[in-house]
Amino acid sequence: MKQITLRVLLGAILLNTFFDCVGQQSTLTSADTLTLSDINYLEKHSSAGYLFLADSLSKANDSINASEYLKKVDPYYLMYLNDNQPSINSYISKFSLTTKSRLQIIDNYSKTYLEPKSEAYANLLKMYEEDQHYRTSTNNCDDSFSCAEFFRRMNRTDSIHFLYLFDFVNKNGWPTLKDGSMYASLLAIHDHKHHRFYMPILKKAVMKGDVEISALKLIIGWNLKLNYNFKTDLLKYKYYIYDVSSLLKRQLPTSLQKIQERIKKLCSYDKLHVALEFEAPTANDFWSWFDKNPASKNMILNKFMKELSPKCPKHINELWDAYYIPSASKSTSMKLYIFY
Repeated sequence: MKQITLRVLLGAILLNTFFDCVGQQSTLTSADTLTLSDINYLEKHSSAGYLFLADSLSKANDSINASEYLKKVDPYYLMYLNDNQPSINSYISKFSLTTKSRLQIIDNYSKTYLEPKSEAYANLLKMYEEDQHYRTSTNNCDDSFSCAEFFRRMNRTDSIHFLYLFDFVNKNGWPTLKDGSMYASLLAIHDHKHHRFYMPILKKAVMKGDVEISALKLIIGWNLKLNYNFKTDLLKYKYYIYDVSSLLKRQLPTSLQKIQERIKKLCSYDKLHVALEFEAPTANDFWSWFDKNPASKNMILNKFMKELSPKCPKHINELWDAYYIPSASKSTSMKLYIFY
């Protein structure tokens, strides 16, 4: 399974994720988002759409049509989903296919796997693997010394990766599947400072079938969170406030049990949601704190949200159900708002 930070997965995509991007505007433009017409087009004109249809038809035991759609899936997309393994046999074993088509898909995949790759593909694949290695390492490290070293290496490789992709796209446009577009999309997701640059480019890449819509959805979602109107919610909803500044030191708040109990009591409210307000001398301190060691921050924030989610899973499912609001203050702190 493909992994990225913030618990959002890249991999085989279901069409229901398409609809979450429709009509989300905020400060976004039509160049950034997808229309219903775009989505209908993608269902029949992209590897992700073909894969979804092949899976659906396979589950309906329609091996003939499932085979036809799976044969349309670009082998480079299958290589990405199959973790760049030399054999596709295990991956396609879950599909109901005709014997002839199964052999054709295996043969086509093998030929693609063995063919010489472009320099861009080789570079982006290597960067993708480095990205995943260091992010996994930072989440699994056992002591402060090891964690600090992994964070240092991750920050260094991130800088190299982001610069490479930004320069590549400026000179050549977004890479194709054959040039490693799926691996490039992960780097773009992690490069928060260039999201605005990538959004219209990624939309075009999605329409060409070179990027999964989940990548665009994630970047749009991140920026919608940043444009969240906190002041409006303060006026529109009732709310409770809790000091959770201990999260800044990677520690769960002592008020955790009270917060859990409050969320459980409020779960019946349809508009229940939470916001984390980051207070610091300047708003830029928010990014300084978040970007300095992003994996460690994600780790404690994820852990915190996991503690809250079971109390009301229909409204609070994961880290991305929280908003982050930088706020100027003379001191550094973090507050949790529970709106209902």
